[in-house]
Amino acid sequence: MKKVLIIIGLLFLFILKIESQENLLSFNFLYVRSIKNEIKIKFELCNQSDKDMAVYVPNYLDICRNIFTIKFISSKDSTIHIYFPCNWIADLKPIKLNYKNCVILPPMGKKVISIKLLKKNFSPYLKVNNLYRVLLEIRLKEVDIESVFKNYFHDDIVSNCLIYKNISVR
Repeated sequence: MKKVLIIIGLLFLFILKIESQENLLSFNFLYVRSIKNEIKIKFELCNQSDKDMAVYVPNYLDICRNIFTIKFISSKDSTIHIYFPCNWIADLKPIKLNYKNCVILPPMGKKVISIKLLKKNFSPYLKVNNLYRVLLEIRLKEVDIESVFKNYFHDDIVSNCLIYKNISVR
């Protein structure tokens, strides 16, 4: 009876591991800095699997489609400030993964991405001299994906948190 329970438990863990890809990709938030009226962020995607993997590289339009989210959470009152540079919300159409919008990462391969954010595109506006916890999210689990690649990442993933102080720069 004990052996049967152990086998069922191991089978359950194996199925859970197959269904979730989150541990196959690491999403490391490297830094966040102010530059005049902009905030520069840099993050890294790293393939943790033992096979080559296509990874979709998020872009500006993905913020408008709610696939890529940048959150600044006030340490003072926990208000969530979302970066949203769009005056419209894009329809979520299937994403076609190809060599133009993906990077092929070998095992332990990394891709570093830098983005500049305009402070005026935060809602609500960031307060001067306030501290914020910053995190990034990529949500692909619910997106229809058409791919030319056999092995690709299609899950939701959240980065680590960094602390940012919004200073007034003149």
